[in-house]
Amino acid sequence: MVERDDSEISWPLKLPLLLTALYFLGWYPLTQIFLRDLRWAPRYGPHLYYAVSLAGLLLSGKATLEALGLTGRNLRQNVLLGGTCGAVVAGMLPLLDFLADLTGLSRTELFPVAGARGGLESGPALEIAASLTVVPLLEQTFFSGFALRSLLEKFKPVLAIYICAAVFALAHFKLSLGLFLLGLGSAGLFYKTGTLVAPLLLHVGCQTAGLLLENAYPRLVTLLGFLL
Repeated sequence: MVERDDSEISWPLKLPLLLTALYFLGWYPLTQIFLRDLRWAPRYGPHLYYAVSLAGLLLSGKATLEALGLTGRNLRQNVLLGGTCGAVVAGMLPLLDFLADLTGLSRTELFPVAGARGGLESGPALEIAASLTVVPLLEQTFFSGFALRSLLEKFKPVLAIYICAAVFALAHFKLSLGLFLLGLGSAGLFYKTGTLVAPLLLHVGCQTAGLLLENAYPRLVTLLGFLL
């Protein structure tokens, strides 16, 4: 459960609601439709919005790093908890790949190219690094550290966590059970620990799993399509 400190700054629910509405109704259509010819806009637009919004909150004094969950409280425990959750998610792929061969499932129609495995491509190193660091940091700080903390002040924890997870998934404009489960897990970890350490590590584990699925285990895409 989140431990609240009297020194932490609180903000009304209307503030995250306003920023979220501006994102859905203004910024996202702008970058995805009207600025789509700019290479950076569709790809990095959402995270630029999170960064600018969080910077504005910090510079205006409406939020602090501690209030947003960027604190090292119980660091060892939270690293262990989040690291374990992230490792389980990423570790499921080689396990599923092994079981597919062991059970003969890899020779069924679920695996159109039997026996095929990808090789982990290097890709743009900067983009890979950003997807494993900057993306989780901005998304978790905005949704778990900012929006969820405000929701917890107004709603029961279970309802607040589900609302946050739904908004997190919808913010990607992609119907994905995997995104909802990530939002649910990270919001739950933030509520339990009161910091972003565990949610961040879970998110990194999910990002790692996505990279592995795309590059090292592409034949599992059909099997795990319901999560994508």
